[in-house]
Amino acid sequence: MAEKDIQDYLDKGMYGAPQIKPDEQRKYLGTFRERVFLALTINEMKEQKHVKYFEQELKKQPDYHVLINGNVDMEDQLNFISVAQKCNCSFTVVETKQQEPDNPLGLVYAADEAINQEMISLSEKYSKSTSKSHSMVETEKTEKVSESRAPLLLKRIFKKEE
Repeated sequence: MAEKDIQDYLDKGMYGAPQIKPDEQRKYLGTFRERVFLALTINEMKEQKHVKYFEQELKKQPDYHVLINGNVDMEDQLNFISVAQKCNCSFTVVETKQQEPDNPLGLVYAADEAINQEMISLSEKYSKSTSKSHSMVETEKTEKVSESRAPLLLKRIFKKEE
């Protein structure tokens, strides 16, 4: 038994402590997917509308922690850092070894424990809400058009013959 303990001690010293799901932690800037409430890609961070959406989400859940990819442009980092400070939310700039092509995430808003949020993409959350409101407007327009045409149709059908 003592020999196994010594080998474990030596392995930890040489290779470091074993990590749980290291690829997942790398992708989500040091946290697990189950803890993520919101995520933005590096390209999404460049768009100003996402800063507003991000602020709305921070107000919904102010207790979580913002993780920002250190490879994001400084100007984009500062936009989101200022929003986090404005909402009294803690943040960390995470330095990654390099900008990995399979890791386009620029920002992660995560809890300290598992929350299992199904939809974490900010652009998907707000594109669905705006498309719903857009489809509701279109439905209302078609209903109004059909209501205005209904009397004309009835007049044509039941037209008095003279």
